[in-house]
Amino acid sequence: MAANVGRRARWWAQRSVSGTGGLDWIGSVAIAATLGVAALTIVGTSLGPSADAETNDRLTLLAWWTLAAALVVMVVRVTAARTSSSPSMSPLRTAAAVLGLGVLVLAVTWTVDPTGLWPGIATSDLVLGALVAVALVAAWSRRSGVGRLSPILMTAVVLAFVIPALIQTPATIRDPYHFAFTGDEMASVAAGDFPLSTYIPQYANLLGFIPALPIAILGNSMWLVVLFLVGLQVIAFTCVIFLPLSVLPRRSFALVTAVAVIPSVAVGTGSGSATTYFAAVPLRVVLPVVAILATYRFVSSRGQGRLPDHWAIIGLGLLLGVTALNNPDFGLPAAAVCTMVLLATGPWELVVRRTLTLGCAALAVFVGYTLLGALTGNSVDWSYWLAFQTKFGSDGTMAEPMASFGLHVAFAALFVTTLAVGVGLMVRRRAASVLGRTGLMMTLAGGWSLLALAYFTGRSLTPTLVAGYAFLVGMCVATMLPLMAVGYRTLRSSARAKGRDATWIAIAFGAVALVGTLSFFGRVPAPSKMLEPLTKQQDLGRFTPLGAMLDGLDNVLALPANADVRAAVASGEAAQILPTPSFVDLVAGIRTVSPASSPIYVDLDPLFTELACDRRAAAAPKFFIVEATVSLVLESNPRCASLLDFRAARLSVQGDYRFSIIPVRPVTG
Repeated sequence: MAANVGRRARWWAQRSVSGTGGLDWIGSVAIAATLGVAALTIVGTSLGPSADAETNDRLTLLAWWTLAAALVVMVVRVTAARTSSSPSMSPLRTAAAVLGLGVLVLAVTWTVDPTGLWPGIATSDLVLGALVAVALVAAWSRRSGVGRLSPILMTAVVLAFVIPALIQTPATIRDPYHFAFTGDEMASVAAGDFPLSTYIPQYANLLGFIPALPIAILGNSMWLVVLFLVGLQVIAFTCVIFLPLSVLPRRSFALVTAVAVIPSVAVGTGSGSATTYFAAVPLRVVLPVVAILATYRFVSSRGQGRLPDHWAIIGLGLLLGVTALNNPDFGLPAAAVCTMVLLATGPWELVVRRTLTLGCAALAVFVGYTLLGALTGNSVDWSYWLAFQTKFGSDGTMAEPMASFGLHVAFAALFVTTLAVGVGLMVRRRAASVLGRTGLMMTLAGGWSLLALAYFTGRSLTPTLVAGYAFLVGMCVATMLPLMAVGYRTLRSSARAKGRDATWIAIAFGAVALVGTLSFFGRVPAPSKMLEPLTKQQDLGRFTPLGAMLDGLDNVLALPANADVRAAVASGEAAQILPTPSFVDLVAGIRTVSPASSPIYVDLDPLFTELACDRRAAAAPKFFIVEATVSLVLESNPRCASLLDFRAARLSVQGDYRFSIIPVRPVTG
């Protein structure tokens, strides 16, 4: 087996180095992307034409997209002209490279955060990242003697930090606040809701259908939801790790895993991370990364010039439709990038047919979901699909102006560079070559990441950036690893001096991206800290906030004055809009009429308020059980006020919870 691994490594080294001249242009792209993003961000945020922060944010994002498009056109035109960017190291190019590297390092280590929630990457973290990078690269490159054991040792070290960070149980949820939102969405279908009809998810419209049947059969909803979310995280990371490992030797597993996973498990704010948040990893990213992997496999395995496999195209179209329908924030950008790649890499004479096939298959998903809703008595309202984007975006909810400089500059520069370099490699190299396949995965990763930044602009908080895009940063840098290896091997094997200095610039930018990504290692909690709660909890299946609320509710219902409410609950004639409403429905048997995953959304917009009251009419309960703050919102809505008898409402306080029990007016006429 060891001999086979050695032969595979030698084959990869020879194949990747062969014919890889002219990599010097990559340094120019990295310089232009870094300096361009920094300049456009400063201009867009400081000198924008509007006092509206969201407008300036969107103009800045549009400028980033324009820069990326310009760089893509540049690398394609240079390739078409069969010329290389100037390999000579002029003083101007040298100065631009030094300035670009300085800007990139400054952005990575930027600690200024108006919210005070992001502590930044300290100098010690950067040093640790550099040491980890050296250790991982050394373990990858040494293939003789004791060096054969290095990949195994480093893999064990990386997994020792990664696996404990992923382990969570209902009692050891490390971000209980956000789990009340994400977990409720996963339990909503099992509680009888139909997304985009009786319920408006914020993160995932379709994923809640998967655990619904196991919950109905086994009944232990909290455990099943947590295991389901952790399982989706494993799928998402596995897909990312597979991309570079499809062209790299297996001994690089530790390096690829560290780059792909560490940014997401690192603590960003308090005790939270992208993996404890659940909304970003996995709900927003799992289907997009599966679609990207499927697209990569299809394009790289078939190559250009062959007739397309129509069944595969139909399957990809269905997958892209599901991805877009599940979450428009991250799913639509992934579907758009995959579609463009599929059209650009197919035979030109079949572009129209492939476009129609993909479009019809994706549209069939939306039509099929509408029919499914109609067959189950749930009328799908497609305005709900973008409800949260409208409320959080154009309506200005949670708006925060983008800073003129910061970590977002490094993120955007990375995404722009990944896309432009990826496209350049795709058009310069054969599709089946190492660099051709690397270009394909970089194009998919960079394009998706760049388009998905639309979610960040308008809510430009650094914690939002870290929690929402750490996964994408790890993915982009992971897809760059084959290119970094090829560039380094090219320099070592080439005796020609021409272009070597320019190629070193590209490697320097790649090294900063690699070290910056691995610097998150300094923010990964010790494995013992992650595993310690498992030894302290008496009941690992109890979600503390839900348990405390239900205990308080039981005390309220036990009051003699609430005997009629207790009887209504027992007979199924009570409804509620409480925190984690779907879990309350599944655990306590009080049906949910909440229009979304949390009562706070009832106060967000009249849309949610009126939908809650409309569901009351359909459920026809005798009592509404809500939080006191929700009661005030409902009372201020004329439609709700006509349906509920607020003058007879009963208020009970139990610990941190203030329950309001509102009698429902009898349905007349």
